[in-house]
Amino acid sequence: LKSLSVAYADVLKDSALVEASRQLRAESDGDGRYAALHRQRAEVLAESASWLCEAAWQVSDRARQEAPSRTKGN
Repeated sequence: LKSLSVAYADVLKDSALVEASRQLRAESDGDGRYAALHRQRAEVLAESASWLCEAAWQVSDRARQEAPSRTKGN
């Protein structure tokens, strides 16, 4: 679960960076540098979110595999 927590923290951090770059882009009156920065940060956020989903799926899959053995042991 630690890796899941780390992945979630990365998504939160990347979300904040995307929002900050969106604000910079909005305040810069169309400066291409900020548009590129925003796009780059959005791509990083998408990658982080994808990694979080994969980590969550693995934790869920592991829990499903362990659940039958736990019920048999009780």
